[in-house]
Amino acid sequence: MRKVVLSMFVSLDGYIEGPNREFIAPPWSADMDRWTAELQDAGDALVFGRVCWQGLAEYWPRLHGRAGAGGTDQPQAEREPSTEAEATLARYMNRVPKYVFSRTLQSADAWAASTLVRDDPPALVAQLQQRSGGDIVVLGGADLAGACMRHDLFDEYRLLVAPQLYGGGTRLFADDRPRSQLELIEQRPMDTGAILLRYRRKKA
Repeated sequence: MRKVVLSMFVSLDGYIEGPNREFIAPPWSADMDRWTAELQDAGDALVFGRVCWQGLAEYWPRLHGRAGAGGTDQPQAEREPSTEAEATLARYMNRVPKYVFSRTLQSADAWAASTLVRDDPPALVAQLQQRSGGDIVVLGGADLAGACMRHDLFDEYRLLVAPQLYGGGTRLFADDRPRSQLELIEQRPMDTGAILLRYRRKKA
């Protein structure tokens, strides 16, 4: 059965969004490039809440100017990357199957390989588990993450704890999350001062 992984940035004081629901990106670095390369190696389905999906959909598939070389349109991040690692990540993000949960979006056409799902996130995640493939990675959405936690769907938590204090915002682990026993399987300091923490669920 495929593994379901929660992979998110979180501030030292426990928030994944700022007070106005804004995403506060951590500084990028060589270690961050390695971290995203690991995501690409393992994850072959990405799951999002609406806010996270819309934010990423405004960047990765964005076109710039006229058609690219050979007369075909190509996303800006793929044609004008700042590094080769960003170009590789752009190709992955634009082509990997993506699922976005929303009751307000009219379509998911703004980002290639995206599927709009209206209801019952845990049911879809459990359904995806039954298919062959690599990890199913939940990348964004506190409500989505909470729904999956309440159904005990996560096999692993990969949290990149940024050396930042947001002072308020959206907490990843709200008060209604169920109690769960986890096992630390990796802790890795990053060159930005962040720490990657990986926990595996302890099964009864």
